[in-house]
Amino acid sequence: MLCNIRGLIVVSSGFGQKGSDWERYVHNSFDGLDNTWKVCLIHEIPVELQASANVKPGGEGDFSWDYLDECRIHGAIVMGAHTHSYARTHLMSNFASLRKSITPYTNDNRMVVTEGETLMVDSSCGGFDIRDLDEGLAAGEHIAKCGATSKLPDMNVNFGDSR
Repeated sequence: MLCNIRGLIVVSSGFGQKGSDWERYVHNSFDGLDNTWKVCLIHEIPVELQASANVKPGGEGDFSWDYLDECRIHGAIVMGAHTHSYARTHLMSNFASLRKSITPYTNDNRMVVTEGETLMVDSSCGGFDIRDLDEGLAAGEHIAKCGATSKLPDMNVNFGDSR
């Protein structure tokens, strides 16, 4: 699904869950668009980009690093969920090889997302529980920030849940 929200282009797909060839879908959706803000939404996060010990993407669809790199090529921020934790990568120049950008920040400490370099944010702390931090995953050079119960014990919020 492609949405244009006041110039913010959002591509949502069945990546990792259902179907295949999602990188072509992303390419065709963003091709020719010069919008400043682009986002690729995904449900399940590849284990290498997680901060918690969660399961690998396991839907009926095909998983491919090419999808994430197609989002990167078009300068789209990758937003995902499902892990019940929080993680943000550094600015990445290649997702498949987990290569972060050589110059991730400007002189005034800003991160600049552009065609060919982007980041992935896994923001899924609003669920029923928050998973424990996986120290091995969280220590990856490409992970900039992360949080889970063993690191931020008070971050769980359950609206409407009395448990």
